Amino acid sequence: MSRRQRLSLLPTLVLLLLALPLLALSLVRLTSVVSPDPIRAGWQRALDSGAYSFSADAVILAEPSVSPLSAGRTPQRDELYFEGRADLEADLTEFQLWTQGGSVASGDGSVELRIDGTQTLIRQDDAPGKPIPAQATSSPPAAISSAIWLPCVMLSR
Repeated sequence: MSRRQRLSLLPTLVLLLLALPLLALSLVRLTSVVSPDPIRAGWQRALDSGAYSFSADAVILAEPSVSPLSAGRTPQRDELYFEGRADLEADLTEFQLWTQGGSVASGDGSVELRIDGTQTLIRQDDAPGKPIPAQATSSPPAAISSAIWLPCVMLSR
């Protein structure tokens, strides 16, 4: 190969070296389009359907505050199990919550919650539902937080 032919190939090689990283980046972006995140895809299907059922296990670790009095204390561990349904069009969520010692099979040791657009009701055993104070449920995150923490307090009594 003559020197002149090698020089004419140089711009082509430089162009290829610059184009390869761009091609690789476009392939990475196409992968997310071809195979979407399964969690986002599932959530989108739930939103599109207007209603869905759910169940979940949760573990809450409460670390002791840092002080000489809490030295050597281990975190408090609470295990929860949720089971329920949400109807987005009716602005309604109903679920049962179990903590340690409860039985999903018999329903013992559970708290039932009903969150609609205006109030949150909590019920334990066969007692009638009691509303959670409005200031605790003034926004959706506060309503859900109250709906989770208040039953934990009730079940631990």
